[in-house]
Amino acid sequence: MATNSGDYLLIEFQDAFDLFAVEGSIDFKGLRSIMKTLQGSAPNDEDLKSMMKAVDSDDDEWISFDEFMKILSIKFEEMDSAQTVREAFKSFDINGIGEVSTDHLRHVLTNADDQLSEDEINNLLKDFTDKTIKYEDFIEEYDNDLIEYRMATKLN
Repeated sequence: MATNSGDYLLIEFQDAFDLFAVEGSIDFKGLRSIMKTLQGSAPNDEDLKSMMKAVDSDDDEWISFDEFMKILSIKFEEMDSAQTVREAFKSFDINGIGEVSTDHLRHVLTNADDQLSEDEINNLLKDFTDKTIKYEDFIEEYDNDLIEYRMATKLN
């Protein structure tokens, strides 16, 4: 039986959660670590505390996997995917022609404040073998990934 991408992502989220879990739950430091693992950088402490408070139903400062999935679901709902990515790419589009050099994008991502690792950058750019990325193509790919993440984080 084939596993769909939503199931695969759910397994990925569970595996990431389990890395930081103590007796099936994570605390504030665990949440910071897992968000950094999933996003490449952790939200600031105030945002992390707000996330925990929003889902920690028993106020014990530990969150279960189900509560963690609620955080991910909320975060993905907050994202205005296409517009956010489009604006980011426009800032990199030096010539204003709707595309960005993969070399330039790699340089920007390597030197950004929330620096991505070489593996993260390679993963991000793996589907773009040309020397340029038309950002509408990237947005389409990004939206497809975001839809899969949203499906994987929906709680039944």
